[in-house]
Amino acid sequence: MGRKARTKKKGSPVAPESPVTPESPGTTKVLQERREVPRVGADLGAYFRVVSGDGGEKSKEVSASVENLSEAGCCLATDLIMVNDLHILSSSMGTAGNSLEIRIPLTGEREVRILGATSWYNKADARSRHRYKVGVKTTHISEEDRLTMRQVLPRSFREKLKALGARWMGRLRGSGKR
Repeated sequence: MGRKARTKKKGSPVAPESPVTPESPGTTKVLQERREVPRVGADLGAYFRVVSGDGGEKSKEVSASVENLSEAGCCLATDLIMVNDLHILSSSMGTAGNSLEIRIPLTGEREVRILGATSWYNKADARSRHRYKVGVKTTHISEEDRLTMRQVLPRSFREKLKALGARWMGRLRGSGKR
């Protein structure tokens, strides 16, 4: 026999094949378990610019915030997904993926710079102070920025990041992306 349909609190059926998105209720645990490197909740100001995959054209820098962060990626909250006619996900021709240059100012004059690729984006819920949430996978982070990030992340996650980060960084280096 087939699977029974799950139900929401009010009894409306949910098909077993319903898509699961980062915004779906109850998906946080599933998403965290799939990540190779755990992310730490954050509320950091940030700036990003879109870099065209078609030729390296760069947008102006716009403000955003970082909601969670690890060496492997982050979740950006922003009001813009199109900056200077460059979309955060793909080129205007749809032939190449665009990149995001992310700059996260920290205390004093320190900052972390990350180059990443958009994995997904969704409209944020009504409670968010930004219109969109954007999942970013790190494609490049300098060793200096990686060490800086480890210093500012909460201590409880540092050991996990140290163990898992070494494996992830080895994969990144092995793939030729620097």
